[in-house]
Order: sequence, then structure tokens, then C-alpha cells
Amino acid sequence: MKASWENGWKSWNLEQERRREAVRRICDDMGLSQDELLDLLMVSPGERFSHLFVDEFRKAIYCYIPKVACTNWKKVWMSLVGLTTVKNLSAIPLMVPHENGYKMQLVKKLEGPPLEIKLNTYKKLIVVRHPFHRLASAYRDKIQFKGDPLFQKQVLPFVAKRRPNANLENIQWPEFVDYVTLGYGKQSDDHWNSYMTLCHPCALNYDVIAKVETLEEDSERFLRLIDAPGDLHFPNTSRTSRRIGSTEWEEYRRQLSSDQVVALRRAYARDFQLFEYD
Repeated sequence: MKASWENGWKSWNLEQERRREAVRRICDDMGLSQDELLDLLMVSPGERFSHLFVDEFRKAIYCYIPKVACTNWKKVWMSLVGLTTVKNLSAIPLMVPHENGYKMQLVKKLEGPPLEIKLNTYKKLIVVRHPFHRLASAYRDKIQFKGDPLFQKQVLPFVAKRRPNANLENIQWPEFVDYVTLGYGKQSDDHWNSYMTLCHPCALNYDVIAKVETLEEDSERFLRLIDAPGDLHFPNTSRTSRRIGSTEWEEYRRQLSSDQVVALRRAYARDFQLFEYD
């Protein structure tokens, strides 16, 4: 990796502390203490912590969030825990890391310290992005024409009640937004569930809060923090060029009414606040 990564640790650490403080500030405003929240989650840890992967050797935990660089981070984690010896992680087929996810789950690993000690002491990583960009990406990949029938079938009944001629391949973006914001659509699938629900940032102190906007540096520095092999890096892929950002989001935004945008912001209000998106 570039020698430049050897520099800049002070400014990066300061930025990480600022991000962590922003999360703590919002969580404190919510009322429940961190210990109280963790106690509640420990009642059903198999369900609540299913998105946490662990590397027992390096005492590291990663919480994956669908549509936030999770395929590539799962590939990295496969390498960390010895599930692949492939050096060029970009060459691993896209479905392989998802198929191997259960082998990396924290709640499936019984060796080592008790779960609560791991949650409190292991180095922890979360990766986030602008909630609107993530949702538009989920729609494009899972719902839009020639998306994934498994996900389309979840949304179609809601849309068909309002537009009887709807089918799996013509679910429109504004219809999907209504599905997410009205009723329980947001909680219906992890690809559009909230960061709060998936990774519990008010109960767990994440040591590194990586953002898609600074993904390369955040990923590299986390790997160095946990003493990952020197030749293991977050992979660069051609899919990065397809990522939905601010410019692409404006195309999706123009299709929505002002009321729909307000409803979306309300649905993901905590994610916006915790991770300082506007």
C-alpha cells in the first residue's frame, strides 16, 4: 500500500473521535443508557447481533449493512478469518461472501470470552453512507426492472393495492418510497432497515465509524489498527463507479413529492442525526 498511509494518523483519529462524539451526543438525548440498551439486546442476542462478524484472533468485530460496501467488506473478513486464500479479493464471485456470512457471525462463535465482553472490548467497525443514497441503491439493485424477484415480491402486494396493473418488473421508485415509509416497509428487509436497528450504535461503542465518502482511508486504517496482514486491503472494484451519490440522487429526488421526501427523512431521522448527514 502507499507509504502515505503511514502519515495522517493524528488527523484521522481526531475525525474518528468527532464522529464517535456525534453518535454519543444523539444517543444521550434518547434517554436510555448504553448499559440499559445492551441489557435489552442481550435478551435475544442471536437475533439482535446477527449482523456482527468476528475475527477472534485479532479481537475485531464488523457490523455489515446491506448496500454499504458490505460485499467487499465481507470478502475482506473472509480473508481475515481464513475462509479464502484468494489474494485478489475482487476476483471472488459476488455471492460467495454472502453465502459464507453465517460462518463469520459473532453469535455463532462460542470460543473465547463471553459475548458481552467481546462486545465491550473488541475493536468494532461500522460503515455507513447517506441514508437516501443507500435506499436509492437498494431500489435500483433489488426492485427496479430486472431486479431480484425475491425482493420485488415483498413490495408488489403493497403497490398492487394502489395500482392494480403493477407487476414485478414495473414497480416505480415513488411507489417503493411509499412502501418504505407507510406501515412497516422500512423494517421488512435489511436492505432498507435502519442503521440503528441493524448495528445498535447507541449500545455499542464503535471504534471506527467508516463512511462511504472516506471509505478507502477508513478501511485501510481499520485494517492496520487490528494488525491485519500487510498485503490485505479493501478491494477496488468497477462497481464503485456505479455508486449512487449526490448527483445521481438528484435524479431520484426529482421523482418524489416534497411530502415523500419529508416522510423519508422522518423514517431515517436517527440515521441522519447519528452519522451527521443532511
